[in-house]
Amino acid sequence: MNTRIEKLKMARRSHHMQILSVALGVCILLYLYIFSTIRTVNVSVYYKQNQPPYLGVPYHKKHLVYDYEEYDEKIKEYKTLNTNESVKISNFHFSNLKSVMPDNPLYKEERRSLWPVDQMQGSLDIKKSPVINILAWTVHHGSPEHQGMAPFHKCPIFRNCNITNDKSLLDNTEYLLFHVSNINSEILPPHQKPNQKWIMHTKEPPTRWYFKKVLLVKDHINFTMSYWAGSDIFVPYGWVIHNETKHLDPSHQIPKSIFETRTGVVAWLVSHCDTPSEREDYVAELAKYIQVDIYGRCGKPCPSEGDCLKMIGEKYKFYIAFENADCQDYITEKVWRNAFKYKMVPLVRGIQTSFSKQLPPKSFIHVDDFSTIKDLAAHLQFLNTNQNEYLEYLEWTKHYDIKTYNKGNFFCNICRMCNYYEGKTHTTNLEYWTKVNSHCTLSEGYYESLKGQNRTAEEMTYDE
Repeated sequence: MNTRIEKLKMARRSHHMQILSVALGVCILLYLYIFSTIRTVNVSVYYKQNQPPYLGVPYHKKHLVYDYEEYDEKIKEYKTLNTNESVKISNFHFSNLKSVMPDNPLYKEERRSLWPVDQMQGSLDIKKSPVINILAWTVHHGSPEHQGMAPFHKCPIFRNCNITNDKSLLDNTEYLLFHVSNINSEILPPHQKPNQKWIMHTKEPPTRWYFKKVLLVKDHINFTMSYWAGSDIFVPYGWVIHNETKHLDPSHQIPKSIFETRTGVVAWLVSHCDTPSEREDYVAELAKYIQVDIYGRCGKPCPSEGDCLKMIGEKYKFYIAFENADCQDYITEKVWRNAFKYKMVPLVRGIQTSFSKQLPPKSFIHVDDFSTIKDLAAHLQFLNTNQNEYLEYLEWTKHYDIKTYNKGNFFCNICRMCNYYEGKTHTTNLEYWTKVNSHCTLSEGYYESLKGQNRTAEEMTYDE
């Protein structure tokens, strides 16, 4: 009997231990889940199954370090690096970084500095760095206030850079900065000293005629800085931030009056009337089927650009955001500032750029989704007379914020890169800029005109 009782007691103990073990395991898993959620809730990348991230740019609830003016108050304790002590910046987290960028150590590691310092996991030690001198060999953002260390004072982390245009300092600067359109064979530096790195900057696509100038310096360029995601220093015209609570704010609701007061249908503000993308021919055909009002140098006179855009934004439902060239990742202020800022629906065109990866869902109309221009016009006419369907294209404004390129992006990204590569060697691939039609779609006529231009150096190469 006693043996039987003992066995029952042991069985009960074993059962209780099993229950306790399971409960403990559940508690541990729950704790880990909650802890992980708390630790990572502030930083995330917009990434769903079968949905690539938008150029690897984090979708943050509030803002990115790019907004360096807003961010300055958050990092007063890291305001300078002028001490002999290491500065420890806490809360780094970059394990969620998913990017469509090519393999590039700057984006894999240093791109975390796009994120607010106080919202990251881990830690980063920044030791006191000597001043890094950057010589702007050609014109950049060239007003006097953009000289010296002042342009870097509001950068989130690295502020130890100094920019000058004094060419007598050629042999005393670590980095030279060139703007592509201003490169000239007559003013090139006489030499490149050992370990000196040259940076090529542009906001324009390689279809512009002056990109033949790249050949003058192609053996010396160490870094590229542009809108292209494969650049060593990536400075897009704009990017998207997911705002999870924005829709709860009544001020961000879409007023129905926005449909009623916009009596115009399609508008286009344009200054280049003859382009590699031949967008002007497409618009001329579209105008046969629907009202298209053209402003700027190629159309009706307009007041100053800001006032003109404001007028267009108040009057029109759709905005033609065709780029002057169809090149990979080339999405300019036509979408980010002109259309999105004024809550117009942009019409986009081109096969080289995946707009769906970079723009909010259902925020634009891609004209290539229609079999004919006449079909596109019919769809626009339908939306022009159906309020609910039109307003669906503005729903994204309740969930996303738009940020655009500014001079702070320019200077802070350069300084960040210079610090990252201090004492390291680096070479870059200029194929995007020299093999023009490997990343751009050119009309046959424009392609031939590029090939026939006089060269300042060797012949540029083209993929046949």
